[in-house]
Amino acid sequence: MMLPPLNSVGDLPPGIHRVGWDEIESRFGKGSRRWLTRSNYPAINGGHVKALQIPMPSIEQQTAIATILSDVDAELAALEARLAKTRALKQCMMQELLTGRTRLV
Repeated sequence: MMLPPLNSVGDLPPGIHRVGWDEIESRFGKGSRRWLTRSNYPAINGGHVKALQIPMPSIEQQTAIATILSDVDAELAALEARLAKTRALKQCMMQELLTGRTRLV
């Protein structure tokens, strides 16, 4: 797995962050430090992953989340269409002013 490139100030791209052991312990418990080897390199195998208990939302919660995300997607699409229409109107108005067909008094 390759790491994403850093930006000019050395930060990771938006939405990607480094995970420290404090965060891993808060999510998976204090015993997760046992995955370290002597070299302090995280050595995680399939048995460790199978032993993890990751909380999942219920089907009803997942459905509610999906519905909300779909509504947000629809709202974003409507806003993007409105923005495109507004930009086209602005371009048309600028063209009218530049050609002299419309004058500001």
